[in-house]
Amino acid sequence: MRCHSILFLCFFLFMLFSCKDKVGEVSSNTIPLQRAIDSNEYNVHYLSSYADSLSYVPLEMDSDLFIGRPKGYCMEQGRIFVYDDYLCLVYSSTTGELLGQIGRIGQGPGEYPAIESVEVLPEISRVFIYTNIGSVLEYQLDGSFVRSIRPPFLKDESIWDISSPNGSVFIADLISWNNLKNEFVLFDSTSTIKYIHKCPWETSKPEGRGYSSYEAAVMYRYKDTVRYMKRQNDTLFSIDSNWNVTSTYIMSQGKYKLPAKELSDTEAWKSYVYISNVRECENYMFFSFDFGNYAPDPFEKKGKNRKGKEIIIKVTTVLGIHNKQTLKFELLANAGSKSIGLKNDIDYGPDFWPGYISDNQEMIMLRSAEEFLNSCDSNKVTNPELKEILRNMKEDDNPIAIIAKLKK
Repeated sequence: MRCHSILFLCFFLFMLFSCKDKVGEVSSNTIPLQRAIDSNEYNVHYLSSYADSLSYVPLEMDSDLFIGRPKGYCMEQGRIFVYDDYLCLVYSSTTGELLGQIGRIGQGPGEYPAIESVEVLPEISRVFIYTNIGSVLEYQLDGSFVRSIRPPFLKDESIWDISSPNGSVFIADLISWNNLKNEFVLFDSTSTIKYIHKCPWETSKPEGRGYSSYEAAVMYRYKDTVRYMKRQNDTLFSIDSNWNVTSTYIMSQGKYKLPAKELSDTEAWKSYVYISNVRECENYMFFSFDFGNYAPDPFEKKGKNRKGKEIIIKVTTVLGIHNKQTLKFELLANAGSKSIGLKNDIDYGPDFWPGYISDNQEMIMLRSAEEFLNSCDSNKVTNPELKEILRNMKEDDNPIAIIAKLKK
């Protein structure tokens, strides 16, 4: 009997300390946002911890082809693609030379009504323009038109944006003016719907409002998959070229998650935390969050609206980095008094945050000439190339591309 009691005690102690060791552990696919916020720890991260080098590429001016306020950009195969609602321009990523444009406004072959987004698939050397009416236009890298794909028919929802892992499988993010039942759909190049992902939450059009769910998802390419996440769903999905939809990461938001009933009330969003953007490379995920009332160090800055009118913007953005190897997730403190990003300790130029990460592991950030000049202290800059750019740049020049090579 005594022997059994001793064995039971040993087993009990083993289980007790085994469980104790696991307290605080995070699953490999869980990103502990709530725990990070509750810990109230925000630290400055330095660019040299993530990048080996920086280069600055002023984009060539052209009086006939000019994008003053880019809507988005990407970089693949030595080219930078910059676009707004009506124009997509292509520049050399080494010299900034204007190489041409992709498509144009119109109703003919290779023409579009307006641009929603632009995507480059380097493995097949193709450019895709996704239009504001849900259609897909495919081009070669030199701008030669290949084909158009009409959007699939949807009864109750509308397509907001599209992405593709391979140029044959397309994922369409959905919005609704009435009752959003489906989160996204997958369709092929014949516009045939292959998969419909139902909403895991209920939405209904609030009284006095014109829509129920007018929310764009976070959607981006990573290797041969498309990542997809809506604020109402704590799951980051991956969609591959074989039509597989898998749950890749879970964002543990807890009490900070925006409830479905508040989705149509943008004023209520300030009482919650939600993802506004994600960029991903081999070792890291770079998150942008809107912290609203929870922002630890909000600040105001001058900006311009889409019509070019100067406005004051309250910045409540907080950045986070998830290390995919160590599974450590950290929230960042502001890099400066009115600056967010990775503090530039490489050449003491502008602080940096990736707007796009290419397949060959280069991060790019685009800044308007005015923003760039205002973010640089020429007395602290150590890079001769950057000093020369600052001497010659004017506030109304074309944007400048800042390219950082990721560490291996």
